[in-house]
Amino acid sequence: LSWLLDILLTINTYYKFKLKMHKGKLSTSQGLFSSKQGAIPLKKLQMMVIKSNPITRRLNFYRLDMQTAGFGGGDGTKAKSETAIPFANLDQIKKIIKDIREVELPSIFTKVSKKTIRRAVVKYFIFSIPFAVALYLLIESYWILTILIPIIAFGAYIQYQYRGYSVSKNQIFVKQGFWFQKISIIPIEKIQTLHTRASYFQRRLGLASVEIDTAATIYGKDASIIDIDSIV
Repeated sequence: LSWLLDILLTINTYYKFKLKMHKGKLSTSQGLFSSKQGAIPLKKLQMMVIKSNPITRRLNFYRLDMQTAGFGGGDGTKAKSETAIPFANLDQIKKIIKDIREVELPSIFTKVSKKTIRRAVVKYFIFSIPFAVALYLLIESYWILTILIPIIAFGAYIQYQYRGYSVSKNQIFVKQGFWFQKISIIPIEKIQTLHTRASYFQRRLGLASVEIDTAATIYGKDASIIDIDSIV
């Protein structure tokens, strides 16, 4: 029932979706029972994010969000995210990005450290302890718990495979995510702060994360290069 409601709400939201570029801004119109019109000023564009999951990628459906910086009532700069393209194949997404920023997505991303697999295995193992206990109480067998080992290892490897980054003359591309994956495109001139952060477990492995802050990011979580080898 929830899936059916979600499908109906999605149809209502994005029915007859249209995107137009006019005088330095993108205009959107959409909606079935309730129509909506919006505008994305390109001069306030801070970041573009391509989003997908394993099912949508299999169907060659991707989503393009644009994060902009607006101004609220006396509370300073506020982050805002607008959906520029709700559903499109990857070639269409690339064309829109090239029209806006005159950049192309890199075909090869630089990998993060392989030690991220080890860190992910430990993290997933800790998170799976309550599930393992419940499974043991239900089945009353230690052997059934061995199925968690390959699942944890596979999940950690897939996470490593998708993480990466690329730096060009004017852009930084960050690829991250597990089930819900995204590629963030950050114009270098929009970067406000750039810093490294390392947790206790990262320091033990000689790793660190590079966090990129723009006027539209929240504490670097939207665009972080996670688990690269620390030089400090």
